[in-house]
Amino acid sequence: REREVLLMLGTSEPAAVSFPLGDDIPPGGEGLCEFRLREPIKARLKDRFVLRWPTPQVTIGGGEVLDFRGPRRRQRNEAWAAHLRERIDAEIPVYRATELRTHGYRPQAGFLEHGPWSGDEIREDIASAVARGEVIAQSGVLFDPDWLKQSSEKLLGVLGEIHDEQPFLPGLNRTEWGDRAGVAHEAIPAIADWILASHLVSQTGDAFHLPTHTAALPAAWQREADALWDALSSAGLQPPTRDELEPSSPHAKSILAFWVASGRAVSLSEGIILPSENFADARRRVIAAMSAGKLLAVGQLREVLGTTRKYAVPILERLDRDGVTRRVGDERVLCTPAEGGSSPAATPQHGSGGA
Repeated sequence: REREVLLMLGTSEPAAVSFPLGDDIPPGGEGLCEFRLREPIKARLKDRFVLRWPTPQVTIGGGEVLDFRGPRRRQRNEAWAAHLRERIDAEIPVYRATELRTHGYRPQAGFLEHGPWSGDEIREDIASAVARGEVIAQSGVLFDPDWLKQSSEKLLGVLGEIHDEQPFLPGLNRTEWGDRAGVAHEAIPAIADWILASHLVSQTGDAFHLPTHTAALPAAWQREADALWDALSSAGLQPPTRDELEPSSPHAKSILAFWVASGRAVSLSEGIILPSENFADARRRVIAAMSAGKLLAVGQLREVLGTTRKYAVPILERLDRDGVTRRVGDERVLCTPAEGGSSPAATPQHGSGGA
């Protein structure tokens, strides 16, 4: 049962509440116990500690630190108790195996650093485990092979589902992919790299998709897509906004998303979508007007583009994000390659997508 105790570790003696993980521990017996400390202390795995009653201060036992991150009390189960039992009097291989088996993955940087082992000892163990196939190391993350296999199967299944449900989408970006599969965000980049290296998926831009998938609009939407494209392309740099286009036909929202994802159109702020050719033309005009280091205000650039402020500002904001221009007060100047911007002579590359 729960008891108030004092936990002596090194020079620290914080008050704590003990929670036996299982039956009560009889006098002279052994068992697993969780301690909730009233104040934080510095401790390492395998550190030894002494337990005392608060009053009178009588020593009642002691133990060894087996883990710092227990699950919530209502989530305790036999698997967690088994995880702790394996660690009793164990060394690096067991701690490494139980850590990855319990959590699925861990960043390689700092792995088991809160234990009594040196960095060289930990690295040697990991290298041996990787060579035996007991651990998979990818992009700075260590994986339990079974967990990685199960997570990869979930992610591949999600791609298959999205391709069936929305064949016009090129795929999913990392965040969407992980969310749909229920895989932790911090693990997704490394898992995605591993699946890519295994040639189980392909990547186009920021979209991950099955190698056999080619995004395309359904043939039944062709007339609808043609009408939308006419509305966009015929308006130059002053096209209808998303709010005006999306209610105009049943699949307009999906068609516009497909064009943006495939590179046929560029999405700007304020709900503005420009055909990529029109955006590239605007970009060329801005670059030409600002050559030789000219600083130009929005009003001047609006005249260069032959459009209103409603459209000029989103275009310029996108050029800022793309590293083509840079704001200096209320004006803009061309970025130089040294500033990380693209070359003024370059033309943006876009994929194609049929209307």
